[in-house]
Amino acid sequence: MTTRPLSFSVVILGAGPAGLSAAIQARRAGHSVAVIEKSSLPGGMSQSLNIAGQSVDLGSHRLHYAMRPEVMGFLQTIPELELQIRKRHGRIRLFERWLGYPLSLVDMCRTLPLQVFFKLLLEQAMRLGRSRAGDSFSDRIRSSFGETLFKYFYQPYSWKLWGTSPDDLSAEVAEQRVSALSLRSRLQRLIPLLNSRWKRFLYPTGGYGQICSSIAAEADRLGVEFFYNHSVSAIEPISGGACRIVTDGTTFETQNLWSTIPASQLAVLFSVTAPAEVLSASDRLQHRAMVLLYLVLRDQQYTEFDAHYLPGESTIASRISEPKNYFESHLLNQSTVLCVEIPCWEGDSTWLATDQVLSEQIITEMASNGFPALSPDEIQTVRLPKVYPVMPKGYENDLDKLAKWIEQYNWLLVFGRQGLFVPDNLHHAIYMGLQAVESLDDNGKINQEFWQESLETFSTHVVED
Repeated sequence: MTTRPLSFSVVILGAGPAGLSAAIQARRAGHSVAVIEKSSLPGGMSQSLNIAGQSVDLGSHRLHYAMRPEVMGFLQTIPELELQIRKRHGRIRLFERWLGYPLSLVDMCRTLPLQVFFKLLLEQAMRLGRSRAGDSFSDRIRSSFGETLFKYFYQPYSWKLWGTSPDDLSAEVAEQRVSALSLRSRLQRLIPLLNSRWKRFLYPTGGYGQICSSIAAEADRLGVEFFYNHSVSAIEPISGGACRIVTDGTTFETQNLWSTIPASQLAVLFSVTAPAEVLSASDRLQHRAMVLLYLVLRDQQYTEFDAHYLPGESTIASRISEPKNYFESHLLNQSTVLCVEIPCWEGDSTWLATDQVLSEQIITEMASNGFPALSPDEIQTVRLPKVYPVMPKGYENDLDKLAKWIEQYNWLLVFGRQGLFVPDNLHHAIYMGLQAVESLDDNGKINQEFWQESLETFSTHVVED
């Protein structure tokens, strides 16, 4: 006997922030909704873990005040999600010195050698009013910030994050990933009286993962059906402007399939074989991986800073955060945890290194960069295969081929950080999910004109650090 497919108005692939926000809003609008997630928990890279009795995140995360009012309004509707207002207290290693981060003119003047400080000021002044030029990340950064900041910050940091020469990266990386490109933004960030927006952030009382877990809990309460530990094996277009989704445990049918899974994986799932050029374009869309090294210390606090940014070549780590410093807690933990972010390629020597080898290397490198001595009592690692989308020059052509192929299916929407191959923040992902629901007309069909306008808006998102 053949089991009949489960039928829903909307089926969503992926239970990250984009998929979850879309699910709960679609359910509030009266649609039947199913969410298919390959893992056992919601949240994707926005999850939190429990290590040594503490909530720790998958890297350094925070909610930024740059979010749209619609996003804040949506979050305020989620029960039991309490957000604390926190003051940023990070630092960055530049010119073999520690500077406060976000950067300020006062701190740079006080900390940097005077000749370096005035050189930076002169290079900035020479670029006032100039348009950003060039087709590479290097060109765009040099035209915006000058040679000194490029050489000592952006050049080594881009190599570290994306594993690619900044000369070979698309200029779009600068536009999407560097939030201080405009003159106005730079001035607002550097001048103390103007930078309060970047000096504060929002953080959940239960850790960053509480955002997605709370949204998922409310969605479940409203009747969204979650199918965890389900991997999609096939997507089959069927008659009547609908599709069938086959997983390893269940089959679904819907007139609205919303995908937030990696763009590189979508085309290969279709039962109707995509053109060779589309499959080749998908193959060329690569992600940089990440190893997260958690060091448990038997101290109440390691440093006063929430995050340490490490752009230089003296360490393989890009950032080290202390989750305990991100929020106020009534819990009196006698230990603290450091989260060390190490960008790499899936399968390379860093990815395959043992926890002990990685920890020994990191501890040595931290000492050489002026960190206090440390001797961890416990070491844990988490390996994330797809973190940073890599955008070499010409990648836009590959994305365009994939997008044009997707357009033929009027029941398919693709959005989210992974779906659109963008480095967006969580608040951007939530906004995408909200817009997906707004795109549905009174008949529950996608208003394609509205969605194309939404995609144009998404393309203007700039990542907040």
